Amino acid sequence: KLQTFCKIVRDAGFDWAWSNTCCIDKLDHFVLQEALVAMFKWYQGSALMNVFLRGVRSSSQRGALVRSIWKTRAWTLQEYVASKIIHFYTEDWTPYLDLQLPNHKESPEVISEMEHATEVSAQQLKAL
Repeated sequence: KLQTFCKIVRDAGFDWAWSNTCCIDKLDHFVLQEALVAMFKWYQGSALMNVFLRGVRSSSQRGALVRSIWKTRAWTLQEYVASKIIHFYTEDWTPYLDLQLPNHKESPEVISEMEHATEVSAQQLKAL
C-alpha cells in the first residue's frame, strides 16, 4: 500500500509524502489526540490529498465512498474540507469512479456522496 502511494505521489510530481498509515501511532492515545488536533492545519497546507478507500473495488458503483471505512474515521471530514485538492483511490489504486478530474472535490458524484455522508449541504461543501 505504501509503495504504491509513494509511486502515485512521485508520478504527480512530488518528492515528499506524508501518510497517516505509518506516521501516527494510533495505539498511543496522547499521540493520536495531538495528531487529531493538528491534522486540519496539516491537510490545509498539503498540495494534494490522496485517499485510499480500503474495501472499495475499482468496479464499485456510486455510493461506495460513503460506505467505505474512510467515512468512519475521526478525521474524514477535516481531510475533505481542509484539503485544496483531493484524489480518491480504490483498493487497487485506480481513481474512484474512474474520475479523471484534477480535483475529485469538483466531482458532482463525490459532492453528492459527501453531502449524504456528512449531512452538510452540497452548497456548503463547495464553499469550504
